[in-house]
Amino acid sequence: MGDLNIIAEDLGPVTDRVIELRETTGFPGMKILQFAFDPNGDSQEAPHHHRNNVVAYTGTHDNNTIRGWYETETTAEGRAYLDKYSHRGQDESVNQALFRLLFSSVAFMTVVTMQDLLGLDGTTRMNLPNTVGENWVWRMTENELTPEIEEQLLDYTVTYRRENILLKK
Repeated sequence: MGDLNIIAEDLGPVTDRVIELRETTGFPGMKILQFAFDPNGDSQEAPHHHRNNVVAYTGTHDNNTIRGWYETETTAEGRAYLDKYSHRGQDESVNQALFRLLFSSVAFMTVVTMQDLLGLDGTTRMNLPNTVGENWVWRMTENELTPEIEEQLLDYTVTYRRENILLKK
């Protein structure tokens, strides 16, 4: 099939056959940070379980924003575990802590949603699965991407050596 840029969506219940197919093709799988912080278990989504042949995301179009998830969907115990796991600083936002984990992961590629980069709450969520009417309506405005946010993204990119791998081919 040639040199294809394909990512295997191996989310949800993953059977041995799915794992075998992904490994046979060599296509990278997906890791979602929002699924990583179970204070009572060892999630395979946690950065210490990442491998090089994965793409690590803050969340997908089906997830809440980091801020919305942290503020409304995570228990106090889950928030405490995430804060401890990430060594979150007192003046550091949950987004910044997760970006640090994501960008420092061994995953060969990382993806941050624009809503998370902008630090937006759950009202900007892209999609709520199994619903109709209010999905896919959020749009970034011209002035939301500030020089400070651009500088922060550049800093993560440079610090963790995350240059665009597709441009290197």
